Amino acid sequence: FFRDPFSSHAHIADIETLSRLVDCFQFYYGSNYRSASAILSFMHGNLKRQMSTGVRCSILKPQGTEDVAEVVHAGYKSTRAAALTQSGVYEEEEASV
Repeated sequence: FFRDPFSSHAHIADIETLSRLVDCFQFYYGSNYRSASAILSFMHGNLKRQMSTGVRCSILKPQGTEDVAEVVHAGYKSTRAAALTQSGVYEEEEASV
């Protein structure tokens, strides 16, 4: 998905939502020609290695994880909680309860 950073978009909220989802789930995302080209070159190199060796190498999961999305989501939730605690949001909520 390419976007023009020098012009305004009526659907900027949709673009930002897409970007956040991509960040949360760590998808390959090229929003400009250079990054898209680098991503496709990397994926093509992995495909060539896979075809020559028979070993899948496009996704590298940390050892001991069955579902990468769960790991990413848990990490996001913990950093979000730490940021809210640091900003005092949790303390205000507990005081109002």
